[in-house]
Amino acid sequence: MKAATAGALLLVLLLLACGGGGVPGMAGQEPEEPPVDLDGPGRYYVFRTLPHRPRQPTSEQLRRCYAHFGLVGGLLTSFVQTNAVSFAFSSDPDSGLVSGETATYLGPGFICARPALNSDYTEAYAYASIPGAGDIDAQGNCLISPQLQGGSTPAAFVGCRMALQPKIEVNVAGGLAVSNTVSGSIFTAYVVPAQAGTELPAAAPPPRIPEEEIGALPNDPDFWVLRSFDESLPADSGDCAAGETQRLLALSPVEADAQTSRLNPWQPLRRVAGARLCLGAAGGTRRSATASVDLLRHGAPLRVEASGDCDYLETPAGMHWLQQACVLRFVRASDPAVTGGLLTISGLVQAQAPLVPANSQVWTLSLLPPAP
Repeated sequence: MKAATAGALLLVLLLLACGGGGVPGMAGQEPEEPPVDLDGPGRYYVFRTLPHRPRQPTSEQLRRCYAHFGLVGGLLTSFVQTNAVSFAFSSDPDSGLVSGETATYLGPGFICARPALNSDYTEAYAYASIPGAGDIDAQGNCLISPQLQGGSTPAAFVGCRMALQPKIEVNVAGGLAVSNTVSGSIFTAYVVPAQAGTELPAAAPPPRIPEEEIGALPNDPDFWVLRSFDESLPADSGDCAAGETQRLLALSPVEADAQTSRLNPWQPLRRVAGARLCLGAAGGTRRSATASVDLLRHGAPLRVEASGDCDYLETPAGMHWLQQACVLRFVRASDPAVTGGLLTISGLVQAQAPLVPANSQVWTLSLLPPAP
């Protein structure tokens, strides 16, 4: 019995040495947390668009415009019509600055707009090619912000907020599109699947168009695409005006798929910029907003301030959420050589608490290049 007792004691000591009876080498290790889905019920697609030559609309594009606005309304109101081509892009991992802007051709796009009565906004209709879904129609409004490059050359920044129309046959229930400028732009689409928890059909990129059909712009801006995280709602308003709510957040570069430009919803987040967003009281579905963003531009620190508003719209993702779409005009920058730009924010918020984000929102910033 003494030998048996001694053997049992030795076995217990060996088990304790190995971590209390666990697998050797696993002592003290916590189980890995499952990756967090940053996007929520939908998926983000972000495209770089450039003008498509020839720029004149086709008869089919005009038909779509008139079908949306009506023949009489279209004839009585001047249209702004822009042909575009969309591309997947890459970005600088240290700043979020967009690069590799025409690496993979994704398809055509088109927008037509007309001035709205008694409003700073235009009414807009558009369609864009989303990989796996084909052309998706969108409608909404655009804010036009004329600005001067170096105090002399005019540049029109346009921020559009448009609801994506459903296309059930390709698993699209709808969503939200936000654009940052038009002829050369960053186009952010939040696509909600018709069947929850599923993805759009897989699709290979279309054949690349001839290089001579890809337009260029003399004052094409620099673009940043970033994801928000580590958001907080401080009790005090900080640098915001009285009555405004302050949101502080970190911004991370995005990871975009090289073939579809869909953002990776499980990417690791890494702070390369920071921002403050000040939101005013609600007026209907809209809140006034100001923001400051601290980021790197070509290796140098830069602070950009912008002012505008945020819309809060219903989403096919469900009654628990609202789609937040913000368009903010450039106000000033810490570098006086920076004279114009636009900031957009696209994401979900909680329906019962619209100041609280419900996913990692996508921020896009455009800034004019220095005057020659």
